[in-house]
Amino acid sequence: MSMIKIGIYCLDQDASSTSTLGVYNYTRRIISAMARRENPGVQVVLWLAEANEKDFRPKILPEWMKVKCFKGSFGTGIKRIWADHFLGCVLPLFDKVDVVHYPKGWMPLCSPGNARIIVSLHDTIPLYYRENYPGYMSSLKTAYFNWNILHSLRKADSLISGTNTSARELIALNKEAASRMVVIPSGWIELQDGLSNEERDGLLVVGSRAPHKATAETLQLLNNYAAGKGSQLKITVTGLSGWSDLGDVGTYSALKVDFSGKVSDERFCELMRSCRALIHLSRIEGFGLPVLEAYSHNTPVCYRKASSLAEILEGIPGGWDGKDNTTFSSALNEVLAMTSGEVNEIKMRLAERYNETRIVDSLFALYKDCSTEAQART
Repeated sequence: MSMIKIGIYCLDQDASSTSTLGVYNYTRRIISAMARRENPGVQVVLWLAEANEKDFRPKILPEWMKVKCFKGSFGTGIKRIWADHFLGCVLPLFDKVDVVHYPKGWMPLCSPGNARIIVSLHDTIPLYYRENYPGYMSSLKTAYFNWNILHSLRKADSLISGTNTSARELIALNKEAASRMVVIPSGWIELQDGLSNEERDGLLVVGSRAPHKATAETLQLLNNYAAGKGSQLKITVTGLSGWSDLGDVGTYSALKVDFSGKVSDERFCELMRSCRALIHLSRIEGFGLPVLEAYSHNTPVCYRKASSLAEILEGIPGGWDGKDNTTFSSALNEVLAMTSGEVNEIKMRLAERYNETRIVDSLFALYKDCSTEAQART
């Protein structure tokens, strides 16, 4: 049997054009973790765009990994559709790969020859928007995104979901996909140092205009919490540059908010290390990488007990039932009362389950299993 060749298609990812960075950071971290491994016995080719090469190209490229970069950005519009359905099909044929992985979740309309297709399907958020926020995206865009999910569920040889929760939601759309679905976590704990409780100050919110991220609701809940205690809370919101990004919102007199906009990885880690807690109240998540990033830095999380967050942080203090101010206050009080020792114990427990080596091993094992099937076709 010849050397197994894997292609990873990343042309359709651009940090500047996405409303949330979850999938982008997933792809970046997976590639980086792969490149740090000893030779896994496969060859890997990364198909990147100029818009993401700086983030996705490993700083030290191993001999078994090759990069092909295409000029420009293919993150949105007609260029993305053309890249996904033409280049996404032609490149696996041109480079003669055995397996092609589409980490963003969109696969081409036509199959790329004999190559086995692996698609990471992260969530059912496009369907959630169709049902709950029908006017947020154009009807054409919503229909296209939902078609892509259903197309991948029908046609992919293997499907990766980051959590059992997301896997169940996806399988409900196509029960035949169950036999092709593999759950491989979309992130892991990286053990980092954090400040002691006494040195920490303020709360952190990963902000977004996207309604399902519930940033405006989060700030309203925090304002009500602070007002009820007769104090003022210091809040840092990343990802947004000001109140105007949230649209028509009220006045939050009990909050002192710093909108920091998009921040570097280094600055984000600094904020994670130094804040008292992360407030992460998304209504739906495919995975929820920020909650693991927080615990990596010994930072506890106040989270909504819904979707994949409830699975990742099951049984961990700080879960909000989504009902009202009273239950939110109870959840936040739980988080703020946690000791450094309790937070560290939770971190180590999460690190056993969400482990980089185990996750990357699972991906390479899936690649090799699929490549055996691909080479049997030829």
